[in-house]
Amino acid sequence: DVERSRGLGDVYKRQGVYLMNKGLIEAKHWVALAENKVKCNLCHRRCIISEGATGVCGVRKNINGKLYTLVYGKLTSANIDPIEKKPLFHFNPGAGVLSISTVGCNFMCKFCCNWVISQMKDIVGRSTTPDEVVNWAIKYGANGISYTYNEPTIFYEFMLDTAKIAKKARPTVKPRPIANLRAESFFLFKYSSRPNPARIAIEKHTPK
Repeated sequence: DVERSRGLGDVYKRQGVYLMNKGLIEAKHWVALAENKVKCNLCHRRCIISEGATGVCGVRKNINGKLYTLVYGKLTSANIDPIEKKPLFHFNPGAGVLSISTVGCNFMCKFCCNWVISQMKDIVGRSTTPDEVVNWAIKYGANGISYTYNEPTIFYEFMLDTAKIAKKARPTVKPRPIANLRAESFFLFKYSSRPNPARIAIEKHTPK
């Protein structure tokens, strides 16, 4: 299938992937501090961010004493990958998954193969909605959506909204339901201070 083998790369080129961010969404998991500072509790860095500044990830910004995400729906990548690339070898083997990402990361790994987007300082990306992502997965026959390439924790709000819609859409997808997969470093707020690198963050529920 030529359309499937291309993934969404050609679609992105036609529609223009590098569009500047035109909107802001208030972030989740933060608290206000004195002097108009905020504390981001999304990951274990627990950044204390002064007004006008961003956290370590570069995509969560303090604006007038409130924390905003700058990358909600601003996708820099969207491709159909083999699930083994995630890397999952015994979970729906042979399945294709729709992989999406934004700019930014709360890590600065010297060996990162996606450093071009993870360490990018400019906020760029194609404006996308959670519904669009799920519809792409259905259109291209993906059996899952993978939040990957950079650390998906930093686009948590968009990931969460997309995952909720994907879960509801599962019964309409054949032959297997859509699974939500997070390729991450286990640095999300809800994990302990000593994350277990062997833990695989996967959600899969077969419709009744």
